[in-house]
Amino acid sequence: MLKALVVDDIPDNVKLLTYDLQDAGYDVVSATNGKEAMRIIQDVGPQIVLSDWMMPEMDGLELCQAIRNSDLASYTYIIMLTAHSDQCRLVEAFDAGADDFLAKPFEGPELLARVQAGSRIVALEEELARDRLALHKMNAELCILNDKLERWATTDDLTALGNRREGMRYLDECWATTKRHGQSLSCLILDIDHFKACNDQFGHSTGDRILRGTADVLRNATRAGERTFRIGGEEFLVVCPSTDSEAATITAERLRAEVESNTIRHKCGTFKVTISVGAASLTESHDTAEDLLGAADRALYAAKAAGRNCVVADNPTPSRNHRENRAVAT
Repeated sequence: MLKALVVDDIPDNVKLLTYDLQDAGYDVVSATNGKEAMRIIQDVGPQIVLSDWMMPEMDGLELCQAIRNSDLASYTYIIMLTAHSDQCRLVEAFDAGADDFLAKPFEGPELLARVQAGSRIVALEEELARDRLALHKMNAELCILNDKLERWATTDDLTALGNRREGMRYLDECWATTKRHGQSLSCLILDIDHFKACNDQFGHSTGDRILRGTADVLRNATRAGERTFRIGGEEFLVVCPSTDSEAATITAERLRAEVESNTIRHKCGTFKVTISVGAASLTESHDTAEDLLGAADRALYAAKAAGRNCVVADNPTPSRNHRENRAVAT
């Protein structure tokens, strides 16, 4: 049942309007002026307001403006009751926010016809509000889904690091920034030593735990601006913006030492893991980001050939640590 508010300072007019509307099935409340009407509107929220124009304290025109300027939850249909018939006054009423007007004196059938027309408008407004709410909810759900899809597309499920695709994107982004501003750029490729043998001996569950544990160490050991990605199997990429060759070698050695000092616990036992690291820094010989990545990859193979658990830069000699240190269960 729709609720209607009758606003008039003449009691007989209120009684007449209330009788006609109640007889037509409307729930009716009343007020004698605009200020009282606004309090009722805020408390009760009638869908239809029938207001006299001329009233004390706040007239019908001011009431229209107050309703339209208020933050009501639903649309309020306003019918202005007026003896004014000149065009300028009616335009003034519509400008203030009235939806319709009814000239005094009026007949009951005309009153009900205009109220019923307003009821249809209110029903359409409510339907539109529901549609807008449903659309807003759908958009919010789509945003959440898009965020999840973005994470799935750029994140490695096992380690929660960025995946190869995201690593290449970030390297390309840093490459463009470096070229634009004439900065330095380095990247490291890290490989867990003897991972396949450990995986074969102790199973994939243990191998996964080693990958996650190593990823956690690398994530926590990298510094601001450096980002770590799992780019395949037991191989990781660390991109180091604004980092020259000397600083990249120091970073690589720090990461190698952090991984070596870490103990990974699993139901099969505890494991000490080591990594081999290849480091490369941007030079004039690198035309693309792929060239820089290729240089780091070659340095990684050199680190493996040098005995593993060491750092090799693209040109300099291997770092101090060349001993082979297999991942052994204890």
